[in-house]
Order: sequence, then structure tokens, then C-alpha cells
Amino acid sequence: MVFLRPILESDRERILDILTSGSINKTYMLPDFETLEDAQPLFRRLMALSREPLRYVRAIALEDGPVGFLNDTDIQGHSIELGYVIHPDFQGRGYMTQALELAMDELFEMGYREVIAGAFSENTASIRVMEKCEMVRLDKTEQIQYRGSPHTCVYYSKKLIRFTCCFCGKAAEPQNAYALSVTRVRDPGGREPGFALPPGLPGAKAER
Repeated sequence: MVFLRPILESDRERILDILTSGSINKTYMLPDFETLEDAQPLFRRLMALSREPLRYVRAIALEDGPVGFLNDTDIQGHSIELGYVIHPDFQGRGYMTQALELAMDELFEMGYREVIAGAFSENTASIRVMEKCEMVRLDKTEQIQYRGSPHTCVYYSKKLIRFTCCFCGKAAEPQNAYALSVTRVRDPGGREPGFALPPGLPGAKAER
């Protein structure tokens, strides 16, 4: 099981491996680094951003060190777009799916209402990750020239679903939607504290 944390100085070697990987830079847009030393400033930048409260950069880590990272690529109001990458030695093990799910949970708790991610249309592994995380394909596409070749970038989104009680008007995230639901049925006037009715019960509706 992976976990997310800030990027540490001890992560340098593994992150530099990612930043200079010839297979990674085919689908994750990176500058051309001729040497590990050339990639040092970007590593230091990522490490600094992982401690910025208004940015979202996280190492994807196992107990013995990082296997990848996530980073924000655009923030617009309550919507945030993420990029993500896994070291080639750790691909195909489900780590990226776990990490993206953890990141979305954290971002929704931080107040974001939508998480967006994109991938080149030929990057089927990344698209599978987004689909496993129950992200929905958007109509938006973008044509990008990268490393001398045209690419179609497709985008996926997951929105925070909140439930609103028709009796009291209060809203709650799904993890709280069942809290005190019996109270709301017995006490529709909202005299007792509560959140919302669960979906499927009279008086409950979902809002996005």
C-alpha cells in the first residue's frame, strides 16, 4: 500500500531517475535532461512545492522510499488538474491507482470539488488508472506537439458528490451522508444536529 507525503531530500536519487527516464518522457512531458545534474533544479523545485500550502505536489511512497509523484498542473477555483508519474521499475502494480485515489480523497477534504487529469490518447495505462478511479471522460481534448510528434490529450474528471437534505437544507460529503440519517427521518425539522439523508431515502437528493 502506498502513501502520500512531501518530497524529501532522501528521495533525490529515485526522483532524478524518473525525471531522466527515456521511457517516462515519452508520455510525461519533461525537458530534455542530458545528465542527472541537469535535472537537479527541477527536483529542488518539486521538493519546495511539496511544502507549499497552496500547491499540491506529493511523493508516492512505500516504506522504503518513493516510487513516483503527483503534481498540480492547473488550479481554477475549486477545480484542480493533476499530473502523475511512476518509476518504470514500479509500474503495473496498482500503485498509481492507489495514489490517485488517495490524492482525490485528500483534495476533496481540502475543499476542491473537482479533480481533472489528462493523458495522451495512446497512453492506455494512464487512461486505465483514471477509469479505475471512477473518473469520467470529458468532451475536452487538446492537440499537443511534443518531441516533434502530434499527440491528442484526453481528459478525465471526478467531482465531489454532496448530499443535501430536503428537510433542513444541510449538505454533507458521501462519507458523512449516513450520519444521523435516522434522526433526520424522525426529526425532519432539524431540531437535532445532523448532516443529510442517505441516497434512496425520501427527502434526499444529490448535488454536484
